[in-house]
Amino acid sequence: MISRAGPLGNRPAVPILPAQLSPGISLAGVEPDRIVQVVAVIPVGDSAVTLIYRIPDGSIRERLLTETDFPSISVATVESPWSFDGDGTAFKLAVEAKRIDLAFLFDPMMAVHTSNVDPLPHQIAKYPISHSRC
Repeated sequence: MISRAGPLGNRPAVPILPAQLSPGISLAGVEPDRIVQVVAVIPVGDSAVTLIYRIPDGSIRERLLTETDFPSISVATVESPWSFDGDGTAFKLAVEAKRIDLAFLFDPMMAVHTSNVDPLPHQIAKYPISHSRC
């Protein structure tokens, strides 16, 4: 997974300088919510470049970058698609909630078995009782 290092990543985003642009690198910030790959860089004066780049769908685009654009553009970094740095307690709570949510698939009497109510025979007559309540 390629993403922009920054507030969501472990390292802060470091703006790229015009001299660091070269064909083949991946950039974040050129297109909103997209990582682009540089195809060519054409200098235009001292502080501007024409950037020719490829977006993820394969089409080629071009953009004039001035010195005011460079602070928002950074090199995209390669990260693992999985992250195991989340809150373990919140994960256990979510898994337990989903287990309880799906319990009716395995036990049609789940509501009765988990409550303190002792049902009368006519209330459960349409369901066979396969095990006794402890």
